[in-house]
Amino acid sequence: MKQIQEFTDERLRGYCVYCGGGVSDPSNDHVPSKSLLKKPYPTNIPTIKACKGCNEEFALDEEYFAAFLSAVISGSTKPDDQVLPSAANSFSTNSGGLRDRIQRSQVLQTCLDLGVEERLVWMPEFDRIKRVIVKNARGHGYYELGDPNEVAGCPTSAWATTLDNITKDQENGFFSSEPGLVGWPEVGSRAMIRAIEGQDLQDGWIVVQENVYRYSVEQGTRVRSVLFEHVITEVVWDDDIGI
Repeated sequence: MKQIQEFTDERLRGYCVYCGGGVSDPSNDHVPSKSLLKKPYPTNIPTIKACKGCNEEFALDEEYFAAFLSAVISGSTKPDDQVLPSAANSFSTNSGGLRDRIQRSQVLQTCLDLGVEERLVWMPEFDRIKRVIVKNARGHGYYELGDPNEVAGCPTSAWATTLDNITKDQENGFFSSEPGLVGWPEVGSRAMIRAIEGQDLQDGWIVVQENVYRYSVEQGTRVRSVLFEHVITEVVWDDDIGI
């Protein structure tokens, strides 16, 4: 990714987007976490300042999300099969029984509405998935819009699913609502600079790593992401926006 220098109000940069407090003990937080990306990592991964405690608080959930995502993509919990290096490491050590727990999350499901009678599906610990996608959405929103207040408070909705777990109409509904700006972002924000210059944009999506992770941020606010062109997420802070 290209380095984009923002020119928003510096007073807004002293707050942690996760807890809303002042960043007295700051740490650099990658959004998304590097555990969700493949090596070699892209340059200039979006990074924000956050409380060290808040950053560390998400570590176990991020490890779980990366491991679960990699297992779903590869169809296996075997370390050598993983598409994400972080998942391969987690499954090799079976830290906290993570590999065993995710392996047990496979269930046989009837899916007549998708034209399939039975299939094996992975059922996540969704509370953990939700914490990570909301965390990333806050980070993306803050990074692009330059104002932590845009993504403050509890979101209206937050969900994640795989493309093969929804109907074609639902998939079209997610992608046909073209990413873009609802209203104009603050002058000097990265979102405004992208809108003018088109940096790292592909059909309105901000590409962190090709075919691995892309996201969109709309003022309003809705944040969407696509992981490995297989998993989609959406976090909304406004009742008027969504699919």
